[in-house]
Amino acid sequence: ETAKEGSELARDRAAVAAAARSVRADADALRDAKARLDAALAAVEAERAHLGAQAAALSSSYREAAQLTELEAAEHFAKQTARLEAKLEAELAAQVEVQAEQLAAAQGEAEARAEAEAERRGGGPLGPRGEG
Repeated sequence: ETAKEGSELARDRAAVAAAARSVRADADALRDAKARLDAALAAVEAERAHLGAQAAALSSSYREAAQLTELEAAEHFAKQTARLEAKLEAELAAQVEVQAEQLAAAQGEAEARAEAEAERRGGGPLGPRGEG
């Protein structure tokens, strides 16, 4: 029986050794898998940081574009205002010219009436009886 027990003991030892090798192989495989996961996580973190930097740059670009749009709007408003002012000045100048012409015509008529009245009273443009 000792030979049989020895044989069983040898088989048990061989099974334990095989199980230990399997456990070590599984542990090595788990370590390799963990190393791959850590590398993948580091790559994801690096990509996240890169995307964060791109988002910040894009946000800055949007702010610059918004400021440029505001500047363009202000320039457009200034141009419209200048055109309107020029138009109003031209209209005002035309009105002043018309009023000046009307005033000159009214003054001419008033002078003509005054001369006619002076002549009717017996004088002429130089006064009564042609005296000056």
